[in-house]
Parts: sequence; structure tokens; C-alpha cells
Amino acid sequence: MNKFKEYKRYPITLSLILLNILIFIIIPHNIHGYAFFSMYNGSPIYTFLTSLFMHGNISHLLLNMIGLLIFGFYLEQKLSKKEFLILYFGSGFMSSLFAFIYINYINTHAFVIGSSGAIFGLYAFFSYYIGNKEIKSFWLNVIIFHILLFVINMPVAWYGHLGGIIFGLSYFYLNLKKPKYKF
Repeated sequence: MNKFKEYKRYPITLSLILLNILIFIIIPHNIHGYAFFSMYNGSPIYTFLTSLFMHGNISHLLLNMIGLLIFGFYLEQKLSKKEFLILYFGSGFMSSLFAFIYINYINTHAFVIGSSGAIFGLYAFFSYYIGNKEIKSFWLNVIIFHILLFVINMPVAWYGHLGGIIFGLSYFYLNLKKPKYKF
């Protein structure tokens, strides 16, 4: 039974990681049917969710799963299961919503895959939950990360990251009134 000790402590985070890995293995070359393109370009509504589980390559998957592991383990212990799921999927949904707006009104040739919008929502919530020093570090890391991606010309859905961050911060401030979030 000791093998399942960690799973019992972090069932949601580990299940999400396992699901992402399994989907990557099962659907490695057919991501376009599940990626978020655009409602106007014929993407079905379910791509708002399925795009969270699609990854372009192994490094994309690994980077997102490391982020999920780091922030998920911590937040899953601090939040209820329901709150954690709302935070994760809410951030992911907001990421897709920002992608929808960007793709339909700014750049119709983009498509969005990956769980990074949800991860950025967890990171934002985590940073504000921890406190002032971590907040400064969060914004510095986000800015440097996106500048580096721009410099190396890596196509990243920054607008999805922004959507996840906005949801994570909004969810933090909406729940701050609850006694368990007082510092």
C-alpha cells in the first residue's frame, strides 16, 4: 500500500499528469482534431477542453507536467479538491477563451495546444497565496520567460498564458475573503 501513498496525497495532480501522458502517447500525431483553432474556422466547442491535454512534442509535455507537479502538489494540499479543480480547469478554460478572442479577432492562423494556460493560472494563484516576495518573482519570471520565447522566435500562445493568469489571480482574490486564506 505504500506505493499509493503519494497518489492518495495528490490524486488530482497525479491523475492530470497521467492523463496528459496517456493522451500524448495515444494521440501523438493527430492533435489538430483536438487543438483549439477557432469557432469560426470550424473548431468544435469541446476543443476548449481537449486542447488542455494536447502537446506538440515531448519537451512541451515535460515542461507543462513539471509545472503541474510543482504547483499542483502544493495547491492540492492547501485547497479543497473542488477548489483545485475549479482553479485548474477555470484557468484552462480562460486560456482557451483568450485564445478564441485572439484567433478570431487578431490572428486567424494560430492554433493552441497544451496545458500551460492552466499551469500559469496555478502559478499565479500560488504566487499570491505565498506572499509578497513570491509575487515579485512571479511577474519577473513571466516577463523573462516570454521575452526569451520572443527572442528565440518560439511560437507560444502568450494570450493563453495571460488568460490563465487572469483566472488564477481572480480566483485568488474572490476566495481571499474565506478565513483559510488569511495570512
